[in-house]
Amino acid sequence: MPISPLDDNSIQFYYDDSGAPAGLDNYATFVLVHGGIFHSPIFTPMFEHAAKYDLRLVALNLRDYPYTTPLSTAELDALKGEKEAQRAQVRAFGSEIASFLAWYVQHEHIPPIAFSPSGDSISGGIALLGWSMGNCTTISMLANADNLPEDIQRRLGRYMRTLVIYDPPCFALGMPDAGRFIPKALDLQTGPEYDMGQMFSLWVSSYYAHSPTFLSSIEDANEAQLDAGVVEKPIQDIPDQTPTVSRMTEAQLAGCVDYSVLGRSFRALIGVDRTVYDNNTRHGLFSKPIWPCLKVEYLWFDMSPGEVVYLVWYIHKLLNEARPVESREINEERFYELNSTLAAPLGAPRSHCQTLREPDEIALF
Repeated sequence: MPISPLDDNSIQFYYDDSGAPAGLDNYATFVLVHGGIFHSPIFTPMFEHAAKYDLRLVALNLRDYPYTTPLSTAELDALKGEKEAQRAQVRAFGSEIASFLAWYVQHEHIPPIAFSPSGDSISGGIALLGWSMGNCTTISMLANADNLPEDIQRRLGRYMRTLVIYDPPCFALGMPDAGRFIPKALDLQTGPEYDMGQMFSLWVSSYYAHSPTFLSSIEDANEAQLDAGVVEKPIQDIPDQTPTVSRMTEAQLAGCVDYSVLGRSFRALIGVDRTVYDNNTRHGLFSKPIWPCLKVEYLWFDMSPGEVVYLVWYIHKLLNEARPVESREINEERFYELNSTLAAPLGAPRSHCQTLREPDEIALF
């Protein structure tokens, strides 16, 4: 069982690693940070396909998930406390990811970023991907990277090339409440943990046929067009678009979900003051006091739940209204007729691995 000890050995991360592609010394490494309830084994079906695309994949379990150091009572209390305590705790989670990356690149001798002689292509380095709720932590890492210890800043500066924001929920980026796009029966704050966990898994892994007209004009749509274009009910009668979790065996599902976190970190992270996440989003994406060459990729899947599509609409408004001239390079990529649980064991792991590689054309590699 691979475990990464951080500097003081008080926190350890469980992770899984596809290993370096044979015969390559300039491969790129994707570090995959899972979302809520689903944890790192959701990514491992992709591992057997990584070498074909010259990738090394690393999937880690966040705090509060199996085999990684649990959250303490004090840490959970901080997430439920005053805004400054919440801010400090979310910042600490990001710093822990940075410490993991700094340990990992040294321990595994990962190839650093390298440019071609002409400067028009790049190899090596790390892309950090946050899926769904995982973006709370990955964006925090980037937003607060200029406060990391100087040795970690310098070490990661040789590796950090891309932050991938992958189908996030609204709260993770500090967006105003998206309650109207969440099923009323899905009471994630107070409902029974196991029942709500199952309902959540079914909701996020279903396919939704949102209006093609709205999706094709999402950047310029107004709020009325948003409300008219987003559907609430999933597709029911197309076999290839049944919920991903319904195509998994009990053993497969049990291996990659942990419903118990809903009563701990899941609810606590949802309850954090939205301005904490909003400030991280604006500082991480719109300013670049550190690692100025790092680019941001925003990947979204147009058959994901309405909340995810709502956030894409909002992000376009945010970029148009609040993005300064000297912000980071931010690229947005839509994936058609897919939802974000494509990586699941009975999804299409090869296609998903290719999805990670395809942004070659838009800045990732």
